[in-house]
Formats: sequence, structure tokens, C-alpha cells
Amino acid sequence: MKLVWRRMSAYTLFLISFFFLKAGALDLEVLDKTSLATLVEQADGVTIESSVARANQARKDWNFLVYFAANNNLYRFAIENIKQMAKIGSTSNVNVIIQLDELGAKNMTRYYVQKNALTNIHKESNTAASISGTRESLYEFLTWTIAHYPANHHCLVLWNHGSGIKDPSMWGKFFLTHRDELFSLNEDTGLYELNRKLSRQYAAAQDAKSLVLEYDRGISFNDTFETYLTNQDLQIVLDQVCRESLHGKKIDIICMDACLMAMAEVAAQVEGASDYLVASQEVEPGSGYDYSIVLAPFANTTLTPEAFSKFIVQAYGLQYYSKCADYTQSAISIAYMSELEKNFATVVAYLTKAMNSSQKDLCIKLLKNIRLNSKKTLEFDDPDYIDMGIFYASLYELIAQDKLFAKFGNSPVAFKDTVKAGLGIIAAMVCANVAGSNVNRATGVSFFFPTRAIHASYKKTIFDQKTKWSTLLALFLKNVK
Repeated sequence: MKLVWRRMSAYTLFLISFFFLKAGALDLEVLDKTSLATLVEQADGVTIESSVARANQARKDWNFLVYFAANNNLYRFAIENIKQMAKIGSTSNVNVIIQLDELGAKNMTRYYVQKNALTNIHKESNTAASISGTRESLYEFLTWTIAHYPANHHCLVLWNHGSGIKDPSMWGKFFLTHRDELFSLNEDTGLYELNRKLSRQYAAAQDAKSLVLEYDRGISFNDTFETYLTNQDLQIVLDQVCRESLHGKKIDIICMDACLMAMAEVAAQVEGASDYLVASQEVEPGSGYDYSIVLAPFANTTLTPEAFSKFIVQAYGLQYYSKCADYTQSAISIAYMSELEKNFATVVAYLTKAMNSSQKDLCIKLLKNIRLNSKKTLEFDDPDYIDMGIFYASLYELIAQDKLFAKFGNSPVAFKDTVKAGLGIIAAMVCANVAGSNVNRATGVSFFFPTRAIHASYKKTIFDQKTKWSTLLALFLKNVK
């Protein structure tokens, strides 16, 4: 078996090991005997700081803010992740602050995470802000924390299930109830692998309904109260926070410790509110990030936003390379999104024009040769999501080398140059990328390219509004059935 470490140099591995060892070992025996419930109970006895005291907090370089939407079957993983955070805790370089909702109740608590300890800094019950997966909840968490804990940089982690752009009322609930079934151990390699047959059977069963669904892509599912953040919710809240609380600045890093969120469409939703998006193209194991590694650098130093986003990706690779064959994680520089949108819109316009001309059959053949050929595309656990870099590379290969497509369109040279430029944009925007052996071709960013039906909510996405991709998709799907 060949282990794949994408863009992880020996120097990076040394840095990870150095930071982790220098941070000091946590007394795991003590912590393992102390459940989160006990830590919470102890923290509840701590006097809550006054608003004046919080307002006088010294400015630190970073706020590491984790929004747990754990009112679902991932709650036990939240406990483990918080224990990992407590191995490092807040330092002179970073404030580690979490918001955790209580399983089965309308209660939420904000904790200041310190080494081996949690401090209850705010608690609410029976309000819109106390129910995870709502606009009010995320907005209040961010505005309150930014106001009371000043920092030069902010990293927001959205922790929960993710569904890319799929309808969370169906696809998301499938993960809620079947996530453990998605991974199985390959006894020959000793690595956990995705059961892609299961997810594809489910996806096919939903196709008949997908054309009439009106739900949006979602993240941060609250299974108890059936709430979630749609793509519009996410955009509205983050833009408002940047405008009101950060005075026009962006959140430096948005991490999605969730499934299937490293997509061009998702990056477009946070384009106005973040500099970097860190996420997975694939399904994430329930254990998610190992926060003891993610936070390790801040025990002794600080990092720039670019360096920290890259480090999170490399930490994920370190965590899963010997355990899982289907992991992915990438850091996307949002600064390149505008270029990508313009480039992709040009590609789409060219193909759409060809589709409406005498070259219609050739255009269909070109797209089919890519999309229906496993060597020229890379699907993820949701088969409607494919790797964007591989799509561009396959498109360029066919129009540049295959005589059949040499004179495709009315400006073949210009089209070829546009596709080549798109490849360069993707290479530049994905500043860090790791992937397991089963998905080692992944380039770090996916997009929506179904083979059966277009989800009704897709036209609401910013990416589609800018590129008109769904218009070309509709023409293509009409002719491949």
C-alpha cells in the first residue's frame, strides 16, 4: 500500500512534531476519568466574568472560535474534540472559545477553554440564540465573542454535519442516521474506506424528488429541533458579522469540520466574509479534527492566517494518513474566487454556445467523455460532486490533444487558453491539500456536476448565479438520458 502525503514536506512534519512536543503532554489519565459533563459541572461553579472584565481582556493575536452544532448523534465526538482542545487550551497567543448546545434541550453554553479546564463564560436557555443551526445562534456567538475577546485574527470552525449543496432534510439526515455505516475496515490495507455503494444507492433513490425540492445546502444540523444553516443563512450571518463587528474586515479562516464542504459553490458563499476556507471534499470521519494538533503551534508562537490554514490541513493529513484511505482536506485562498468564477463563466458560455449550434453533438460527446469516464473525473461519496481541477485538466487534454475536438467551437485556441488559465487559478487558490490513497488525485476543490438531475436549490447559489452553470447542465442532462 502506498501512503499519500500531498504537499506535506519533511519540514512540515518536523514543525508539527516540534509544536506538539513542546506544548507539553496532558495528564490523559486524569482527563480520561473526567468526562465533559463533569468538567462542565465544575465550570458551572466558576463565577462568570462581568461584562466589564470581559471587555478589558488583553488583545491576543488569535481567536479560535468553535461553533458546535452537537444536538445530534455527533455529540460524543464533540466531547472528545473538547478534550483535545484542553490539551493545549488558550495561551498568550490565542483565545480558544467554544459554544456547545446541550443534547436534547434548548440550552447552550460558551466556554473559555484553558489547559485542562473549561470556564463557563455565558449560558442561555430557551432563546433563538440557544438553539444551534439558526442564524441567531451563530450571529450571537460571533458578535458576542468578538466584542468581549479582542484579537487581531479570527478562525471560525463550523463543527457538525455538512452536505455540500444537497437538501439537508434528506441527504443530511441520511448522514445523521447512517454515518457509521459509511466507513468499513479494509482488512488487507488496515485502512478505513468509504462504502460508496451505500451512498450511491441512496442518491439514486432521491433523484426522482430532487427536481422539485426547494431546500438549500446546509451545515450545522440540529437533529433535535430540525434546524440547520442554509447557504443563504451562512452568507447573511457572516457578511453581517464582518460589517458590524469587524468593521469591514474579513474572518481570516473559516474551517468546516464537516463533510463535503470544500466546494467552489461553498467558497463563493463565504467569498465576502473570509480569506481562507479549510474543508474536506469528501466525507469526514466522525472524529473530525484532532484539535490537540491543530492548536499545538499556539503553545509557543503564533502563525499568519495563510500559515495557520496550511497547518490545519497538514495536521489533518498527519491524523488520518495511516487510518483512512478516503480522507481529504484542503485550504482554499478565497482571494482567487473571483478569477475562478469569471474563468468558469467563460468556459460555460463557450460550451453553451456550442450546445446551441451545429456542434451540439460534439459538445455532448466532449462532456460525456469527461463526466462518464472514471479516469477523467473523480467523484466523491456524493456522486454529484466531482473534483474541479481534474475536470479542467481532462477538458484541456481533450481539446488540446484529441483530433476529434481540435476545432471545437468558433475560437478553439482562445477556448484552450481559457481552460489552461483556469487550471492555473485552481493550482494557485488551493494553497494546501492532502488526500488518502483512494482519492489521491483530488486537487482540493469540488463542484456540482450531476449525471441525473439538478437540485432545485442550486440556482440559488452565488456560484451558479455568476456562472450560469445550471443552464448548461440542463442542456447536457436533457441529451444524455
